[in-house]
Amino acid sequence: MRKKPPQRVGDLIESALATKKLRRQYRWARVRATWERIVGQALAARCHPVKLKLGVLEVSADTPEVLAILQEKRDDIQTRLSTELGKEITLKLSGS
Repeated sequence: MRKKPPQRVGDLIESALATKKLRRQYRWARVRATWERIVGQALAARCHPVKLKLGVLEVSADTPEVLAILQEKRDDIQTRLSTELGKEITLKLSGS
């Protein structure tokens, strides 16, 4: 008998969420919970996710220098977030 491949617990929880509103809230909570791990502690101290809507994550940087670093790392951050959330994520960057 062939077994199904193991599933990530987060994927199981997300599939159990019945409404779009709950899914959006859950994804937003996952972004906030994993932000520092994804971008690194030093960068996370200088920028933060503002909102996630329709696969676009708005991120605010506190200086133009931090914004430039985010722009350089955009592809890597998008890939890591997309993997974490199981959904294609695009970053929209802005300075404060």
